[in-house]
Order: sequence, then structure tokens, then C-alpha cells
Amino acid sequence: MESQRYKTWLSSQKFADYRTGKVPACFYPYDGELNAEQWLTVFLESQDSVGERISDILCKEGLTLCIEPGRKPGKSERHKRILSISSPPSHR
Repeated sequence: MESQRYKTWLSSQKFADYRTGKVPACFYPYDGELNAEQWLTVFLESQDSVGERISDILCKEGLTLCIEPGRKPGKSERHKRILSISSPPSHR
């Protein structure tokens, strides 16, 4: 969802819109400047406090990153891209 459209929707919330009579204090972030692929790339390339990349840590620890596909992609996301992070072969 476009960031401005989402912000407009959030600002139009009313107490009467909810059966509890309360507008939730926070919502799942459906907007953003980055799309899912960009966000994941930034996350995996980010570094921990000692400068090691997250993707390298996952590989080193032999962890598999599983990502739930979420909702049906919009028209602009016609192609799926699969990200594979593999651990280096073990040395015996």
C-alpha cells in the first residue's frame, strides 16, 4: 500500500469503527518506503555490534531463514523471488 494512502487511512480512524470503542494504539506497518524485497536485503546486509553481516551469521550458525509469503501480492509484485541462504559445506 502506498505510504501516503495508508497514513490517510490511519488518520481517519474513529472510535465508532471498532466494537471496543477504542482505536488501536498501533497497527501492523502496511506502508513503508521499502518494499519487502528491499527491506529483506537491507536486513540481511546489516551488521551486528561487531560488524558481522546478518546473512553471514545465519549461514555460520546453520540457520534457515523461512519467510511467510503473507497476503496476495499486488499488481506491481507479479514475480516471486526466492531467496536462498545456504550454509557453507561442513568440513570433516
